[in-house]
Amino acid sequence: MAFTRRETILLVAGDLMLLVLSLWLALAARTLAIPALPYFGKHFVAFIPVFAFSLLIFFIGGLYEKQTRLVRSVMGGRVFGAQLTNVVIAAVLFFLLPFAIAPKTILLLYLGISVVLISIWRFFITPRIAIRHREQAVLVGQGQAVLEALEEVNHNNKYRVYFTEHIDTVSTSSHTIAERIQEAIQKGARIVVVDTRDGAVRLQLSGMYRAIGNFFH
Repeated sequence: MAFTRRETILLVAGDLMLLVLSLWLALAARTLAIPALPYFGKHFVAFIPVFAFSLLIFFIGGLYEKQTRLVRSVMGGRVFGAQLTNVVIAAVLFFLLPFAIAPKTILLLYLGISVVLISIWRFFITPRIAIRHREQAVLVGQGQAVLEALEEVNHNNKYRVYFTEHIDTVSTSSHTIAERIQEAIQKGARIVVVDTRDGAVRLQLSGMYRAIGNFFH
């Protein structure tokens, strides 16, 4: 599920600015001096395809997708993997195309700096400035893991959903689960989260799908 358009624009703009800043810092680290404008401009022009590929790889890698569970190790791995892919592509581009530069060291510095900056941007800055619209959701399942998920999500606004209804499959008869899902949807819920490890849930999946399908059609 994608972020809202405004959030996506914010993320793309922030990523692009940080990629450019990463190049500037890489040049500064390489020369141990503030890069002169012509020196930076020459590398900036050469890196334009790299920036474009970076944003494309970020899209492909799911870095502009809404996560129902934001796991930093997973997101960090995706950022690193995407940028490593971008650096490999950049190395190929600089080898094949007639650029006047061959920035092997700069590429390595750019990789490390960009991963750090974008990780900081994604983990610590965007959660504080993004629009916090939380979709209403229904949680179906029972057991300690389900209760912990309910507690974690509803008491932490970094998640993009808020459970307005918890349907406990132990205390709810099977024929009323679909009815309660329909009632929750009528009240504004737009996401249904089910614990597929729950035997009662697996038995009632077809009924749940019909309940959701009947309402939205």
